[in-house]
Amino acid sequence: MFGEYDDHQQSSDLDMQTGLQSQGQDHHMDHSLEPGLTSKSEQAQCAIKILLSNKHTGSLIGKNGSTILSFQAATGSRVRVSKADESFPGTQFRVVLITGAFDAVSSCLELIIEQVHKQFADYPFGDKETGPVDTNAQRTLNLVIPSGASGLIIGRGGETVRTISSKSGSHIQLAGMDRQVPGLNERMLSLTGSLQSNLSATTFILQLLSEDPTGKYDNLSTSYRNFALPAPYPAALP
Repeated sequence: MFGEYDDHQQSSDLDMQTGLQSQGQDHHMDHSLEPGLTSKSEQAQCAIKILLSNKHTGSLIGKNGSTILSFQAATGSRVRVSKADESFPGTQFRVVLITGAFDAVSSCLELIIEQVHKQFADYPFGDKETGPVDTNAQRTLNLVIPSGASGLIIGRGGETVRTISSKSGSHIQLAGMDRQVPGLNERMLSLTGSLQSNLSATTFILQLLSEDPTGKYDNLSTSYRNFALPAPYPAALP
């Protein structure tokens, strides 16, 4: 079944780097919140993690990996997905790691968020769309950010997170310190909003992470086998 496609990989991640760059297939989004972008040749490598349910992970992978391969080819990014039996500590969500130049990661993240907003059949048939994208439907997306970047996202007195929320229309909530896994320098960041709201919010967050040293992950993988589990998070994705 495609939902367990990565179980047949030799590593713990679904790692299907194509090395392909987009050729007239660039997937652009509204960068109105961004303070200014450089060309791809000048961009440093950046990364972002997003948590997905098994159903949405299946739709991301696609039959025989077709969807995830097409996303990588179209954007020039690298995407890794945790195995079906490996979830982010304290949750039932699988981990998706996107790496590459800023534009590549941003474009791939947009494609994944659009995929999450689509209506899919129940797992393990998540690659069968049952309806068109409802751009106004409220969806919750769970990102994972480096703990050191928490202050960067929140800002002094909460100013930064309020600005992101007001400009994007997405409600943003950072998991409390009591939810942090011992020894793991990462925290969940939940975004709730429409498709465009979540796209705008994630773009601005990715921009902040890519420009600051605190936005770098210590664990640049999708494996968390060595970390203790706290009490489970309530499920936020269907």
